[in-house]
Amino acid sequence: MSQNDLAALAGRIAALERLVTQLNRTSRLGQSSIEGGAIQVYDTGGTHRASLGVQEDGTVGLTAVNGPIPPAPMPPQLASVLGGVAAAWDGGFAGAATAPLDWTFTEVHASTTTADFTPGASTLCGTIATVFGGTLVVPADAPVWVRLLARTTSGVASDPSGPSGPVGPAPVVAQEVLDGIVSDLALADGAVTAAKIAAGAVDAQALADGAVTADAIGQAAVTAGALASAAVTPGALASGAVTPGALASGAVTPAALAAGAVTAASLAAGSVTAASIAAGAVTAAAITAGAVTAGKIAAGAVTASTIAAGAVTAGSIAASSITGTQLAAATIQASNLAANSVAAGTIAAAAITGREIAALAVTSDKLAANSVTASSIAAGTIDATKLLISAAVSNLLPDPGFETATGAAQVTAGGSAWSLDTTTFSSGTRSVRFSATAATATTSDLPVLKGVPVTPGDQLYIAADWRATVLTGSAPAQKLYLRWKDGSGATLSYSVLQAPATLDATWRTISTIATAPAGAVTVDATLQAFSYTAATLWWDNLVVRPVVGATQIQSGAIQTTHLSATAIDGKVITGATLRTGASGQRIEIVPQGALGYLNGDQKMIYPAGVVWYTGLAGEVSPGEIMLFNSGSEFGVQPTLQLSTADMGHGSGTLQLIAGNAGGDNAGLLVDVADQTLMVSKLNGILAGDSNSLYLRADGESTIYFGAVSVGLVQDWTTVTMASGYAHNGNSNGNVQYRVIDFLGTRFVQWRGGFAATYSSGVPINSGTLLSAAVPSLARPSARRSMTCACSVSSSVVTSMKVDFGTDGTATLVSAGTTNNPPWVSLNGVMYSL
Repeated sequence: MSQNDLAALAGRIAALERLVTQLNRTSRLGQSSIEGGAIQVYDTGGTHRASLGVQEDGTVGLTAVNGPIPPAPMPPQLASVLGGVAAAWDGGFAGAATAPLDWTFTEVHASTTTADFTPGASTLCGTIATVFGGTLVVPADAPVWVRLLARTTSGVASDPSGPSGPVGPAPVVAQEVLDGIVSDLALADGAVTAAKIAAGAVDAQALADGAVTADAIGQAAVTAGALASAAVTPGALASGAVTPGALASGAVTPAALAAGAVTAASLAAGSVTAASIAAGAVTAAAITAGAVTAGKIAAGAVTASTIAAGAVTAGSIAASSITGTQLAAATIQASNLAANSVAAGTIAAAAITGREIAALAVTSDKLAANSVTASSIAAGTIDATKLLISAAVSNLLPDPGFETATGAAQVTAGGSAWSLDTTTFSSGTRSVRFSATAATATTSDLPVLKGVPVTPGDQLYIAADWRATVLTGSAPAQKLYLRWKDGSGATLSYSVLQAPATLDATWRTISTIATAPAGAVTVDATLQAFSYTAATLWWDNLVVRPVVGATQIQSGAIQTTHLSATAIDGKVITGATLRTGASGQRIEIVPQGALGYLNGDQKMIYPAGVVWYTGLAGEVSPGEIMLFNSGSEFGVQPTLQLSTADMGHGSGTLQLIAGNAGGDNAGLLVDVADQTLMVSKLNGILAGDSNSLYLRADGESTIYFGAVSVGLVQDWTTVTMASGYAHNGNSNGNVQYRVIDFLGTRFVQWRGGFAATYSSGVPINSGTLLSAAVPSLARPSARRSMTCACSVSSSVVTSMKVDFGTDGTATLVSAGTTNNPPWVSLNGVMYSL
């Protein structure tokens, strides 16, 4: 090699060193992403304060936890109003404190028992959701004391304010006009005349007994219209007082005759005719046994309406006297038949059709075994709408389309901006419409479901048809959201279904699946116009229903013929294999599975990826593109693996080739057969000879990039756990570490998981995990504090901190006495020495 060649080589090595230095100085976080997890935020004291990324319930965002206690609000000002007490808060806090940045709302609590009551779920009357203050009417029928309590986004409550009160509701009628204020002593003689008495003002209740005498009644002063019903009794009439001339035609009716007042001796022969007998006047009790015979009954005189219920019994009917011609349509109902009185032998063939059977009248217990066969069911009769998978999968909303009085009442309760629209709807005859403007960004809610019981882990499918023509404001949105609550009624979290910002006259459908968080006891559903200054929005066909588990649908029950042409447009398909063909040359997108082996005997489980098949004979394994996340066999950095199909153990070749103007091909060639790796003709990357840069294998442990090495220093080594800790926590494998060199820097990697025990709520043995320190080869130059995933059982946090010390120790750091996860994972932990 000439002196010039050595100088050129030295120049390239210097350039590589400068390139490595630049790479080390470059910010890595700016090019990073969170893959299926969250970044945990801790304060300087090691307390978990926030989680950024995918949350436990599947939502994505920033969730604050363990926040500081907010200042107590100032006491409210109370005023009496009809039906309650108005509690007004001016937005101030005790000690002139400013509103904390994580303040979310102020709760209003009331009690009728004592001023020094403790606010709780039973005293909560509502919330004030603006930090500028507001007024809430507390329903009350007696004086109440009112206290306020501030709450932050992390759910932390302030001390309650001082009490205000007691203040009661305003009276509906003034005391001065109550009954009895004007008595007879307040009236002058002759002050009340006939002209001053309204018609009907004086009735029997207004007259004292004996107050009206004959001398007080003028001739003909009492007419029929002047007598109240039943006002004249036998004791009120003198003997002979009533004569035929004193009775007007029709004056005596059955209602005017006392029982037994008219006897046979009182009736002249022929005086009673059919026209003289009112309908229903003759009853069974009025007829002597045997008095009515067939000869005394005219043809057609006895009809169904003339026979009392129960009057005709089986003993009263001669055998075969009643046939079908004697029965009117619908005469015999189910309630008229004795149990088991109708048997198969008493029904003529084809006598009973679908018209004669009431809805739901035939149930499974009414059918004999094998009575319903395939030939008994018409083609197309049973579809998805006829199948009830589970009683729990129905829509939980009582009126999802706002078609009945139930939905109308919900809309009315929402206020004037909410209304029923009978001209614009997705289906049916109605939808719910919101239309309003505001000077500043405003949010309006319409509750549609309250207090439905749930358990943690329950999944609800939520969907809605929506339409929007106007929507402006500060990040405005049209939403249907779920509010998850604990047993005290406190909000745990929200699941939000938000419509895209599309303004036109088209109805669209949105949907999602929400999961009940830990501690959830009930859930509410609410429509929301969020942060608007002007909005015209519609909702229709709301759905909130439990998700049916896959085990409730028989394998193969759903075929392509059961899906509409657009059934999966814009949807997400989870846990399935998608492929372009059943066999031969094809491409598949597969879920997680076992697609390879490590070191010849250890199975490697790859995540989902794209796999292609050549369809040729002798193919051992398919080609694939796989992305490995942190914690894989390839380290904590995401790794993209690209491989070709294996055509007989080691004959596959991977080439990445890019042409250039000079006619040479620059690229990367990987030949699996002889396990060599070459970079050929990297034109344009380095000056000078394009063939002078090589990547070469040194044994099986180190690869050199010029003078920079990447290799294994110490292979995976299993540690001995201290008392109170055990290997293979949550089946993550034994706790192991190894030491590697990477681009001139030495690192330690950890994997596996451990089970932990606690004493008085803190890790046992002061958190010391190892019975012996790791060798000096694996000890960091300064403490390394790492975040490790953990169980959510007996813990409200999803990660714990482990400190790796300069003395070779590993220590589990307590996260508080309420956070005692039974296992912690070290998979993915890596730090420089």
